Amino acid sequence: MEETNNMRFLIRVMKKEDVEEVARLITTVHRAREPITKILNVSEEEYYEKYGMLAAETCVKEPLSFVCLDTHLVDGEQIVGFRLGYTFNEQMVQQEIIENKNFDPICGMITLLKEYKLQWFQMEPDKTRLKCFFFFNLGVKEGYEKLGIATKLTEFSINVMKQEAYDYVFVIASANGSQYIFERKCGFKEVIANEYENIEYKGIKFLKSITNPKKLIGYELNLCNWEASKHMVPNTF
Repeated sequence: MEETNNMRFLIRVMKKEDVEEVARLITTVHRAREPITKILNVSEEEYYEKYGMLAAETCVKEPLSFVCLDTHLVDGEQIVGFRLGYTFNEQMVQQEIIENKNFDPICGMITLLKEYKLQWFQMEPDKTRLKCFFFFNLGVKEGYEKLGIATKLTEFSINVMKQEAYDYVFVIASANGSQYIFERKCGFKEVIANEYENIEYKGIKFLKSITNPKKLIGYELNLCNWEASKHMVPNTF
């Protein structure tokens, strides 16, 4: 087990050996609580293979994604929270390849994320010269939701982005909880918002049954405005 100086929880960088555990947790958390995933009607294994592993393998390439461990649990089951992300720019987003010959709800979701990212860069062309980071996933294991872990992971990560001289963080928030954290707790600015009932993929309004929240929101944080001293988070608690 990880040494935490008698503290139960530990925030640390995600490692390669965490990929499968994180991918499984993403799958479990999203299928239970993430609004888009809940209505996609895909199996656990399909979601794990097409999205959970994609997210974990993409984000582990840089030492800038973080997990929260419950050190009271056994090895291999300690990860109870994650905040994944990666450095990105407009060219990288344009080059993303999405296999979507037929109507595939997971491809629809990934395509939607790509559209939001492109729109964000195109809103202000100057961002192409800046150092930008995309918050890909944020989640907490069932039973750990009211311990402030998601907020701590977010603030901890933003502090690292500030230290690493990033200019902006961009995130797409689909659920009430994440929208509250980014907007109310961390001061992100809403820059893109579309009502779920109007979002289309291949001519189909495949998210129209989502009514709470009503919108899929893209937020940005200008790190010039981030005061790390007001959001200090220890890596053990």
